[in-house]
Formats: sequence, structure tokens, C-alpha cells
Amino acid sequence: MTTTLNIRPANVTDVPLILQLIRELAIYEKLLHECVATEEALKETLFPNNQPRQEGVRVIIAEW
Repeated sequence: MTTTLNIRPANVTDVPLILQLIRELAIYEKLLHECVATEEALKETLFPNNQPRQEGVRVIIAEW
């Protein structure tokens, strides 16, 4: 087991994880019925043309 904290920018392969985290937060907040996010929508919003957005919304992943 590693004890190193790694913080990095998300990439397009992280979209399933990002969606999972969004859904888990929605469940915790009892708002899953409001969650309309999809992998396709996240890819288009966060990684147009499979590249990270240059401005606006960004995602940072912290791995323990």
C-alpha cells in the first residue's frame, strides 16, 4: 500500500471515474434523480477533441 498522495490533472481516460464520483455525490446528497451526466457529455465538456480544455472547467484527480 502506498502512502504517497499524487495530484494530477484528469485525462480523457478518467471520464468513467469522474462520472462515478459525480453519481456517488448525488446519491449522498439524495439527488441521484437529478443527475443527468453521461460519459459522452463529460468527454465533450471536459475534453473536446480528446484534449483538456484550455479554459473554464477543469478536473484534478487526487490519488492516495
